[in-house]
Amino acid sequence: MQHVVDFLITYVLVVIYYFLDSGYFRPFASLIMTLVLIGSGYFIGKLYYESKNRINK
Repeated sequence: MQHVVDFLITYVLVVIYYFLDSGYFRPFASLIMTLVLIGSGYFIGKLYYESKNRINK
């Protein structure tokens, strides 16, 4: 299950990156990429924390 989640996150990030890099959103690209990285980092951290709690119980 974890591998599927990792793959989906990576796939979404790549799609967003290429979409932004097409030039249409270039002024916002760095801002949006920063937000996406923070969001995905938070999401992965949350998943990791929850899975750790599940193992400890």
